[in-house]
Amino acid sequence: MDLNVQNYRDAFEHRIYRFSLFSAVFTSLLISIIYAFAQMYLDALFGLIAFVLYLGVYQLYRQGKIGYDLATRIFVLSAGVLILGGFMVSSSVLDGYIFIILVPIIAIVLRPKVEAFVIITAYYALFLAINLLEIGAVTIEPRLLVLTLFVENIALFFVNSYVDETRRLRYNLVRQNSRLSHEVATDPLTGIANRRSFDEYIAERIETFAQTRSPFAFAIVDIDHFKEVNDTYGHDKGDEVLRNVAQILQQSIRADDFAARYGGEEFVIFFNDCTLEHGALLAERIRERIERSALLGERTLSVSIGVGAPVAGDTPNTIFSRTDEALYRAKQNGRNRVER
Repeated sequence: MDLNVQNYRDAFEHRIYRFSLFSAVFTSLLISIIYAFAQMYLDALFGLIAFVLYLGVYQLYRQGKIGYDLATRIFVLSAGVLILGGFMVSSSVLDGYIFIILVPIIAIVLRPKVEAFVIITAYYALFLAINLLEIGAVTIEPRLLVLTLFVENIALFFVNSYVDETRRLRYNLVRQNSRLSHEVATDPLTGIANRRSFDEYIAERIETFAQTRSPFAFAIVDIDHFKEVNDTYGHDKGDEVLRNVAQILQQSIRADDFAARYGGEEFVIFFNDCTLEHGALLAERIRERIERSALLGERTLSVSIGVGAPVAGDTPNTIFSRTDEALYRAKQNGRNRVER
């Protein structure tokens, strides 16, 4: 699954669960206080147990110690146990009618359709058993339980169908936006970042440097005599050379670095957390790797590289101009070399 889509799904589910659990925490605490003032201390105890349990589950979830599936299962099942237990000891018929529908609602919202159906069926089966065995403090008409089960499972089908369709449409929209963003930010020939991505990246990087002084080295890579490559071997071969050089650059940089095609036969690289000297060393390794690549068969393909580093007060234009001057010196000094 696309990472952006997965992040969206995780965030969407997290918001639903957080809202549901916060509602449960608030409600259970409020119910506990109301019962305590009404001197219904056993009912108040169940509300307090629910409050502590739900709050603890959410803390474990927020700290990453349990995942969404386990957290919501604990939430749904514990709600069922507490409500069933409270129903068995409560003397309020109204409570029985109010709280009997809470677990089905929670299950419909938080769990997949089939699992929610199983939970609701088991939940009402236990309610029915409590009534038939007459072990509860109050009795709810069995026919009402069966009717409620039937109605809620019909509602479950329609609600889940709507939710699933809504999620599917939203995920598809996120996926399409992710794909479009990737296409806009990627050079179609080489598959690496394009000029637009570079412009955004260098602006962000310079701003970060101004705030934190986090060092980096910046390199401009230019393929030597590329026009001759096109004239001698044809534009298809020239495109192949561009793709291969881009691949070498991408394979040669670290995970936190950045490479892009600037335009034509020029590429740019950011070596992050790197001094000018170290950046020049990394650029030299790239130059050597391209020289040994045999991309043109017996003819050697070479690149010239200019390397720069930011200084106080730099803008994207100033660091680019200074590095471009280093590239010009590399060209003037015979090409196939690194200058800084």
